[in-house]
Amino acid sequence: MKLRSLGTPSNSPLCVFLFTGSSTGCVKSSTDILRINSRIKVHELRGKPKADLLAQLKELKAELALLRVAKVTGGAPNKLSKIKVVRLSIAQVLTVISQKQKAALREAYKKKKFLPLDLRPKKTRAIRKRLTKHQYLGLPLGAPNRAPYIWDGVEERVRRRLALWKRQYISKGGRVTLIKSTLASMPIYQMSIFRMPKVVVRRIEKVQRDFLWGGGNMERKVHLVKWEVVCTDKDKGGVGLRKLALLNKALLGKWMWRYACDKGNLWRQVIKVKYGQEGLDWRPKKANGEVGVGVWKEIWKESEWCWDNMTFRVGKGNMIRFWTDVWCSDSSLSQCFPHLFGMAAQRNSTVEEMWDQNSGQGN
Repeated sequence: MKLRSLGTPSNSPLCVFLFTGSSTGCVKSSTDILRINSRIKVHELRGKPKADLLAQLKELKAELALLRVAKVTGGAPNKLSKIKVVRLSIAQVLTVISQKQKAALREAYKKKKFLPLDLRPKKTRAIRKRLTKHQYLGLPLGAPNRAPYIWDGVEERVRRRLALWKRQYISKGGRVTLIKSTLASMPIYQMSIFRMPKVVVRRIEKVQRDFLWGGGNMERKVHLVKWEVVCTDKDKGGVGLRKLALLNKALLGKWMWRYACDKGNLWRQVIKVKYGQEGLDWRPKKANGEVGVGVWKEIWKESEWCWDNMTFRVGKGNMIRFWTDVWCSDSSLSQCFPHLFGMAAQRNSTVEEMWDQNSGQGN
């Protein structure tokens, strides 16, 4: 890939590139973010102590990133003074400029990939087709989250795992077990973030039905039981398979539960700052906007049923509303005692505020 096709000027206020891999292949899971910012200058860290092999690899990767940017900017030394390299995982600045390892870095440069991210569409038209061929964590880069073709990889893996020739050698019970294991391993990560389109759900469920009962594109066989019955619980006459639409709905709604429980995680802090929160720090606000909120909008759509089926442990009582939260029965006190709730003067008070510490009873 030729980086000059990006058309990004060297003095652009912000250009983000994803730099993957390591220069020696020892650390393959690391990820660096390279930011070009005209306001920040490079702090040269020459003579930095090399305590261990990992530190050397970090320095080597930082130098390799600088050489890549040098190729984009034409190799002018004065333009390299506006580059800042940020280590995403540890949030530290790694700016190492060394003249001794340039020869080795040039050789390593030929073996690496350099992919642009978060650029405007008009700047990536020349590489859009090539960019979508690359994947990160199993997902195609640059693809819209609602596009059905981002599920092609999941559908293809399911088809390979549930190939029709395999059903000739296993019983119906073995087929059910293989369908369950395939559904529990392959599409779970992607289904927990994106909403699966209905057309993709129909195609994957057809593959499962054909594998269980036989048939396919070349022949048709009778399905002895309706698919809705097959997907019910065993105590209700089914075999316990899960419908993809309900599984996708449950995985998306689980993020609401994780938001309430994982209060120290970075992703929760990002959502809190970006969208705000309500309900005494238990739930985020609705995502409003047209750009950059599509994924969280789909997740937030599952918040209502999730909160309706969620109960709280009182603890100190300072994070739970006395009347509107479910904490002492199967429903909120406002629903159990609507007349008392109508006469209450403090409807938004917490359990702690309604409890008298001196007398040990409610006030």
